[in-house]
This record gives sequence, structure tokens and C-alpha cells, in this order.
Amino acid sequence: MFSIKPSMIATVFRFIALILLTFNLSVLAQQTDNRCLNDLIAFDQYIRKLPSFKQQIVGDKKTEYLNLLELLKQNTAKPLSDFDCFCQITQLLNPIKDNHLAIYQTNSPIDYRKLTDSTYLEEIKTSAFFKAHPRTNLDLKELEEKLSKKALDDVEGIYSQWGIIKLGVFRASKPDSLVGVVLKSLMGQWEKDDIWMILHEKAPNKFRSVVAFPNTKDYLLQMNDKFVNGMLTESGFSKMNKPKSFEFLNAKTPVYDFKTLSKDTQYLRLGSFNAMNEFLPVAQKFYDSIKDSLTAPNLIVDLRNNGGGAFKNSGKFLKLIEKYSKKGKVYTIVNGRTVSNAEQFTLKLKKLKKHTLLGARTCGTLTYGSNYGTRYDLPSKRYEFAVTDMKGRLEELKFEEIGIEPDVYLKTDTDFVEQVLDLINKK
Repeated sequence: MFSIKPSMIATVFRFIALILLTFNLSVLAQQTDNRCLNDLIAFDQYIRKLPSFKQQIVGDKKTEYLNLLELLKQNTAKPLSDFDCFCQITQLLNPIKDNHLAIYQTNSPIDYRKLTDSTYLEEIKTSAFFKAHPRTNLDLKELEEKLSKKALDDVEGIYSQWGIIKLGVFRASKPDSLVGVVLKSLMGQWEKDDIWMILHEKAPNKFRSVVAFPNTKDYLLQMNDKFVNGMLTESGFSKMNKPKSFEFLNAKTPVYDFKTLSKDTQYLRLGSFNAMNEFLPVAQKFYDSIKDSLTAPNLIVDLRNNGGGAFKNSGKFLKLIEKYSKKGKVYTIVNGRTVSNAEQFTLKLKKLKKHTLLGARTCGTLTYGSNYGTRYDLPSKRYEFAVTDMKGRLEELKFEEIGIEPDVYLKTDTDFVEQVLDLINKK
């Protein structure tokens, strides 16, 4: 009779255990390999719930979207770095015009508050996150020499931000893609060869950009970056040889201001329509101080660098200006950083009979928006998606990504307010 020895039983159990261990490791590896695909699938489900998706992605556009989704599923069904995965899944937003959307990387271990500690900085440089940051292997000296010869109106060239980062922007192998690489940095977490941004050109000088947060080196998607007058408007980088521009205001400019420029002209600065509870009393106090002061024949309304908000704040200013326009002329100044509710405000003002819009084209981020600031983590916990929940108005949608064109373009090398005063005096 055949008998099973204890040693044989032990051998069988070891064999089974080895099989189970191998299976579990295989499953774990498969799960790890599928992280990007799982993120893509979840991202798709969130996107389909957006008002902008439901309004825009219909008919042939729906077919194009589904074809893009299948292509991205193939691209993400393999191990990818955090950066490469982010570049893949964010392409799913390409068919949608909804510039209030935001998706960004969230797994950086860098605590920017500790970056002045040299010991901490050296520890960070040994982390897997830091080592995995994308870099170029190009000869930077040769690249900088080549880019230094580019014209001011060429998006390729050498840029700077805050005077502490020098960036070289050059066209990659694909003609519609550009790369921004660090040439010099005074920030310890950034090194030469680090890739700061990838620009995908949707139209001449209009981009959707994957750009790094300066402090943490996490990446975010910028839906509506533009190259205008030697500057990447959303990324905030300006060409090194860019002359002084009066289009954009500096950070010291008051958010609200009112003054008399001459006996015939008054100036009203509205720099924000922020509708957060803590900000509303500030706006109300300013409104109360000027509501009975609009008496001159001409009023300049300055909306430059107004990042928007809501009519909960801006509505009272709109009614005030509409009332004033029945007796006086309104001249509104805008620029590429007149955004969101400030752009909606601008469209309302354009309907006034005695109104002139001056400056530069607005940002083109005015449709949809978010009531509640809802955010979703994708399954891998590496990325967060900030959704929009407001329905878009058709009259606004035609300006999304394009912006509102002024009636009169102002010269960027001369003070904008002075130019408007000259125009008023000539009239």
C-alpha cells in the first residue's frame, strides 16, 4: 500500500505555497502595471459627467472621443512613470473646451517650507520621486546658444521667471510639441536638465501645457496657455530679451481703486470679483465708498489681471456702471489675465451704448466654472481632478479659448491708462 511520508507532504505544501506566492506576485505586478490604465478609466467616468462634455461631445465628436479613449487605453496598459502617465491621461481632455477644469499631480514628497534647510534638500535629492523627474540629455550649452538667436516673436527661445529660473524652450521631434528645460536655477529643488514643461500647440501660439509647480515639482495641466508679446501668459515665463510691457499689472497694484484723473475723467480699478465670504466685505466696503462718486463725463474701468469670481460680488459694480452709462461714456481696459467672471462682466459692459473696450484680448476662460470646488482623487492617488459643474452659456462658449477682442488694441510699450486718456482727449 502506498503511504505518504511527512516529508512528501511538506514538499507538496512548499510547492503549493511557491505557486501561490508566484501567482500573488504576478497579480500584484499586474495591478501595479495597470495603475495608469485604471486612472484613465476613472478619469473618463468623471469627464463624462461634466456639463461641458455633455454639451460639446456629441455626434462625430463623441466618436472621436471614444477613438481617442481606446488609443489611450492601449498606451496606458503598460508600466509608465508618473510623468508619462500624466501626459497620457490628460490627453483625454483635448476635445473639450472647458478651461476651468484642472488636473494635477499630488504625490510629491517635497515640503517647500523646508527647502531652505540644506540637509533636508540633500535628503530629498535621494528620493525616488526626485530621481524620476524627467530630464533631457541634450547639450545645454549648445542648446542655449541656439535659442539665444531666436526672435522675440518666436515661441522658441530663452525665458525667465522671477529672475531665479532660466528656461530654454525648443521644439521637440513632433512639430506641434515644445519642451521647456531648466538652463539655470537658484531654487535648490531644480537642477539643470530638469524638464519644467511640455507645450502642445493646438493652434499657432495657443497651447495645452503640462507644467510643473515650482515648489514641489508636481505637474499640472494648463488648458489655455498662450504665447503673446514674448510671454507665456499662463505659465508666467517671459523672454529674456522682452522689453517692458504695460499690459500686465504688478503684484503691488491695488485690487480696488478709485481716483479722478482730470475734470472730465475718473478711474475705477476692479481687480477681483472673488466671492469667498472673507473677501465680500472688502468689496462691499469699497463699493459703498464710491457708489455716489461717478460724476465725470468719462469713466475708465480697469479690469486688467482680474482673475474673476462671481456676480455675487461683481453684480453691484455692474449695475452701478450700467446706471452711470446712461449719462457718461465708459472705457474698459482688459488684458490676457482678465479671466472668468471678469470676462463675463466684460461681455455685459460691451452691450452698453456708450462703451469702448480697449487693451488686449482677454484670457478665454469664461464658460462653465465650479459652484462647489469638487475634487476627485484618481485610483492611484497620484493625481487629483477638479471638475466644473456649471452649465455653459452659448454666447460665452464662442469666446472659450479665444478670448474677447478689444475694440481698440493698445500699445504694450506705453502706459495703458495714458493711452486711453489720449483717446478721450482726442474725442
